[in-house]
Amino acid sequence: MFRLRWDTNFIRIILIVIITVLIYSSFLSGRGIFAVAKLKAIDLFYGISHLIKPRQANLDKIVIISIDELSLKTMNKNWPWERYMFGLLIDKLQKYKPKLICFDFAFIGQSENKQNDLLFAKSMKEAGNAIIASNFDSRARYILPAKVLSDAALAYGFVNKPRDRDYYVRRARVFFFSKERRIIDLSFELKTICNYFDIGLSNILYNPATNAIRIPHNKRIQGDINFSIRQDGTIPINYHAKYREFNVIPFGKVLKDEFREDAFKDKIVLVSLTSEISHDAYNTPIGVLPGVVIIANELLMFLNNDFIREIPFWIDFLILMFIILLVAIVVYRVSALKGFIFSVIIILLFIGTSIYLSFRNYWADYFSVILFTSITYLGISIKKYIQLMIESVQLKTQAVTDGLTGLFVQRYFQIRIASEFTRAVRYSLDLSLIMIDVDHFKNINDTYGHQQGDLVLKSLGEILQKNSRRSDVLVRYGGEEFCVILLHASQEHTLVYAEKLRKAVEDFDFKLINDPQKTLRVTISVGVASLAETQAKTAEELIKFADTALYESKETGRNRISVYKS
Repeated sequence: MFRLRWDTNFIRIILIVIITVLIYSSFLSGRGIFAVAKLKAIDLFYGISHLIKPRQANLDKIVIISIDELSLKTMNKNWPWERYMFGLLIDKLQKYKPKLICFDFAFIGQSENKQNDLLFAKSMKEAGNAIIASNFDSRARYILPAKVLSDAALAYGFVNKPRDRDYYVRRARVFFFSKERRIIDLSFELKTICNYFDIGLSNILYNPATNAIRIPHNKRIQGDINFSIRQDGTIPINYHAKYREFNVIPFGKVLKDEFREDAFKDKIVLVSLTSEISHDAYNTPIGVLPGVVIIANELLMFLNNDFIREIPFWIDFLILMFIILLVAIVVYRVSALKGFIFSVIIILLFIGTSIYLSFRNYWADYFSVILFTSITYLGISIKKYIQLMIESVQLKTQAVTDGLTGLFVQRYFQIRIASEFTRAVRYSLDLSLIMIDVDHFKNINDTYGHQQGDLVLKSLGEILQKNSRRSDVLVRYGGEEFCVILLHASQEHTLVYAEKLRKAVEDFDFKLINDPQKTLRVTISVGVASLAETQAKTAEELIKFADTALYESKETGRNRISVYKS
């Protein structure tokens, strides 16, 4: 097709490509935006392969008993429930012969009424098939269940899941190591699987030199379960199913016996709180999933002996170097159009290969080849477009969040309120707007300094996020003012929410930077405007009404809520 001419420019380009790939692979690929992009590429191909994979085996061996909103309402009891109720659940399930009853709860400390713990422990002891959760706190301290419960349970294990840079859950810990590489404990899921297959924990074979694990077979399992762990004791989670693909039975229906008689026989029963009050939902490669579904997917991975296999770094590096050198040579020697066609073919072939590897449960660096093929073509053939491309990427990736509070900025707010207002009017939906102002904020800055003021604003942002729904749009409007757009929220619900925020701020202890032993009390004034009550004609008018209500709160004494009345 062409003859290689080893001219100075060609040699320079090849050297630049080699050095760039070396620097990227050695220092950059695992950091910052590149690390996140590699994870997102894995998610993309993993998601595509998940769509075309057949329904996984052994889904029917796991049953989730969900304590959802309806169950909480049916029980007419505030959460958390007394522990004896879980004992009643165990007693009720025993006649249906479940293999294991696994509670995704860390029963830490004793109940106020010790009798509740004793009743729960008695039920677990008599059943002999209950597994409860433990966890590690942020300081890596192992927090165990109350001793009376851990002694009565068949087993307990940690349920912590590490998050990647983008806060997605893609990995699970199998072992938790000390700094000396001593195994502290095994995971909730691994203990569940071993007990399901009647395999003693002492039979698990771990080779520290290769990080390989083998769970030997027995009468209940056809072959050995073999997999490898990373240095930190984690393995990638092979997500098989979403929430509704599992057999989910609400707690309320269990109490009413509204299920098939064989629903629990010889099954792994997972009991967990799935109500929104738990905030136990996480981003995963197949969408947002409750924590119990992540556990169920990990169990399913063990049941099917179907683990993710990670292609070693050095193989990723050699593939990247070979493909990019090939692209560089071809693009340098042929016309721009032919170079473009060749680069596109390489990318398409690689995408097809990536989908196939994902289907076969391989994780590799799917991002870097596509990135460097594109950059190499652009750098050699159309250098004049590189600057335009960088500027376009920069514009698209401009932050829409406030760096201090993590909330949306006013620019995004203006776009979003206009969009939501139009949609609410068109479809006759409830829409409410809250405007918040920190009382006497200038005094805080003047008395304690601007750093203290920034800390107050940051803490307020955290309070807003903690006490809001996922659908609420939280905004730092400017300075010490905040806004919240509440979708599908009537004025009545908005007032309840506003009072919850006001009280949360009033009760919060804001630490002083200069004297951490002392705290600062802060209050807020709130203005509320709802579309249905104000009959606002435009989004700007709704903002004005909320601002008017806020002004009324500040003028009538602060630390209060005012509603705009037309």
